[in-house]
Amino acid sequence: MGFTGHMIIGSFMFSISVWWMFNIFRDYVLSKRKNSSSDFTSRISYLCSTCRKVPIEAIWKVVAFTFVLLCEVGSSRLVFIDPKDGGFRAGAITNLQHMTMYGMFLVHACVDLMAWKLPVPDGASTVTLALALVWSGVSIHSGHNKNEFLILIHILPTYVMFVVAALLIIEFYNNYSCFLASAFRVFGTMLLGTWFCQMAFVSFDRHELIGNAPNPHWDQSDPRNIQMLVALFGGHIILDLIVSMLFYTAMYLRYGRGGYEYKTKELGEEHEKLMGIKSPEFQEQKLIC
Repeated sequence: MGFTGHMIIGSFMFSISVWWMFNIFRDYVLSKRKNSSSDFTSRISYLCSTCRKVPIEAIWKVVAFTFVLLCEVGSSRLVFIDPKDGGFRAGAITNLQHMTMYGMFLVHACVDLMAWKLPVPDGASTVTLALALVWSGVSIHSGHNKNEFLILIHILPTYVMFVVAALLIIEFYNNYSCFLASAFRVFGTMLLGTWFCQMAFVSFDRHELIGNAPNPHWDQSDPRNIQMLVALFGGHIILDLIVSMLFYTAMYLRYGRGGYEYKTKELGEEHEKLMGIKSPEFQEQKLIC
């Protein structure tokens, strides 16, 4: 993927985590304000309250993953055989590996989009996202083994992918009413976003076009640099936890202290279509400032 690819993926994950964080924390704070946290319902895809007729998040996912998938197609040129010896081209196979990862996320995005109007099975969006995360973790864990530096920098986020996938299943099992699972799903997604951006700066030379060359300031054979990666990852965990707590505090100050009317009407019905939720307990929601 190089510098540009890691920055694109990292920025996407960070932006989607902030969007989820805003909606999930807001809904939970509002449910607590009514002294009924059982009214809380998280979602995998959210509609914008000012543009309810367009599933902006689902479209953003489709556009983002289509773009990175096409970038990998263009980079490999779909030529996977080396004419010199008839074997597979190492670089092109790496592109193909990335294509399978992005392709699975694109499937999830398409399911999200179809759920807006079509009767997709309940929880299909959740399961496809969890499956995409699991496969990405397995793929990254087994495919980046050029040296110890690259192995470690790629293995660290795979654990987070597996945890986020498990949290998605927990949310689905609990009918999306478990706030802690939702909150840590969002935190894990933010952690992946900030770490992939960090990976871009540590692994690749950002001054080169696209950025495929190694960063000359990080000697990938130096054991001190390898050890430093673990400390950096721990720093990301702490920083993203602090950001999450500050975000929750901001949501409480904005929505949890009165001055915000919370009624049930139109918006929730369209959220329900996106989620595939058909629970009789589901409450339609309309947010009115």
